[in-house]
Amino acid sequence: MERNRREPVAGRPAASKLLQATRRAGFTMGAGRLVVAALGLAATPLLTRLLSPVEYGTFVLVITAVSIGSTVPSQWLDAAVLRFAPAEDPSRLHRATVTAWLRNAPVVALLTGAIAAVTLGSAWLTVAFCVAYALAESAFTTRWILLRARILPRAFIVAGVLRNGAFVLIVALTGALADDVQLSWILGGILASSLLATASTWRAVSGPHSRRADLQPWWQYGRPLILNYGLSLSMLYVDRFILLALRGKEEVALYAPTFDILCGVITLVTGLVGLVAVPRLFAQLESQDRQAHLRLLRRRAALSSAAVCVLLFAAWPALSVVMIGEDLRLGDPLTVGLLIGAFGLTAYRYQYVNIVAQLHHNTNVQTRVTALALATSVAANSVLIPSFGLRGAAASAALSASVAVLVGVWANARSRPQHAQRRDEPHPTSR
Repeated sequence: MERNRREPVAGRPAASKLLQATRRAGFTMGAGRLVVAALGLAATPLLTRLLSPVEYGTFVLVITAVSIGSTVPSQWLDAAVLRFAPAEDPSRLHRATVTAWLRNAPVVALLTGAIAAVTLGSAWLTVAFCVAYALAESAFTTRWILLRARILPRAFIVAGVLRNGAFVLIVALTGALADDVQLSWILGGILASSLLATASTWRAVSGPHSRRADLQPWWQYGRPLILNYGLSLSMLYVDRFILLALRGKEEVALYAPTFDILCGVITLVTGLVGLVAVPRLFAQLESQDRQAHLRLLRRRAALSSAAVCVLLFAAWPALSVVMIGEDLRLGDPLTVGLLIGAFGLTAYRYQYVNIVAQLHHNTNVQTRVTALALATSVAANSVLIPSFGLRGAAASAALSASVAVLVGVWANARSRPQHAQRRDEPHPTSR
């Protein structure tokens, strides 16, 4: 009987307080990310009504070029941010990140410019706007993620909400007042990102609690996740570039709004499961408690993903009219069903499969699985789109999502934790 008693662990009260603070901050930032993402979705109904199919197809490709060109290099920059985050002097962190951003600026400009030039052809003014937008966006993204890394949840949420709220307002105003909605929206995006990047920089440096988070354990743990983020972004967007090359902008305009709305709704709603369950899981110090929470998380992730998919498929005819409009609404049930299935599997991977890999400190496994899914998506899209069009793109999304889930589950079953979970280590993200 005595052996089965749990002896008090030295330092447990301090560790418990830190875990509680981390859980509160993680919950707040997770909720904030959902609000910010929901605001981002609000721009889609406006754009599909303001732009013609060809204009909307061009616009989608512009934003995709900016997203890839600005976000991927800024994720590498965030690796440098994590290295310097525990510095005693916040101004040193500020100088280091600004210097690193300036060094990465040519990479952002060249990558975005190349993608935009290939996508848009000789529309050089739009290409130039894309490059400027990407530079402003990468500055904002870097400072925004720094706010999250410094565990300043309120500043993180306010900056993100203001930015996406500004974008929605700019879309509405430019649609009513400007002749060229696309260029004026990009110009507004440059202004919004630049102003908020400056504001978030000030908050990150001068905040009273800007030195309280020790992020050194995240450096080796988080480096594969940085690469994983870029691969995941590419996997989401690669199909529309292949559609452009093989089918034209009109097909992109039909595919993209349905893709974005379905992906956003499914991952946002199922993300609520992870928001509640994941911080509790990572706060468990005992192995048996963690296994019980893992089983509970697996059931919740599977049930929530399946339920959201069924309800969304039933509601899509009415929802698509409201969110997209008649002109660009994709009504083919098979294509919609394949996309819903793909995002249901993706949501399950985000909320359970990836969490297991991160819990076991096998973040390299997660990144390799994403790379395999990206390769599957490129190959499947290249083969299926010429024969089946949008149905082929949707089938490719479902196939790559299935590969990611199956290989991820298999890899997690084979792998073992690389080392014990630290009591003072923050819980990772569900991505």
